[in-house]
Amino acid sequence: CHVDIAEFVCELMAPRCDRSTARIEAPCRSWCEEVRAACKDEDDWPSSFPPCDVIESRGDSDCLQGSVSSRDDDCYHGKGANFMGRHTQTETGRNCTDWESHVYETATFP
Repeated sequence: CHVDIAEFVCELMAPRCDRSTARIEAPCRSWCEEVRAACKDEDDWPSSFPPCDVIESRGDSDCLQGSVSSRDDDCYHGKGANFMGRHTQTETGRNCTDWESHVYETATFP
């Protein structure tokens, strides 16, 4: 139901740990929401699986957002909350806007 579901479940159940900083690298809540939304109609989705709100809401740089290697440059999954892209320039050579700047947040539109 989602290209990254196996990786997400593994990262949620056994998160990575950076030994040099003792920091746990857990999945982002937005990644959880993306996977759950994609799989909501699946019969095999376990009802005992924890809801996404149990995942601490962190900044995008403080959590795992899904596999970059399984995504291509022109696609995103779910609502695209975790799509980071790999391009730095437009086809005309202009620099792309940094994803983390949130310049184009839909909440700013009427």
